[in-house]
Amino acid sequence: MLRVSETTFVEAGMTGVTFFIVELGIVGKIIDVFLVKC
Repeated sequence: MLRVSETTFVEAGMTGVTFFIVELGIVGKIIDVFLVKC
């Protein structure tokens, strides 16, 4: 049971990190577009 919980926690953490990186990339692209337009 403990191993399952740890595995789920690690998977959730990896998903969170990936999502954060993707969000950061999207924000970066929006900023780039905004700067180019200005």
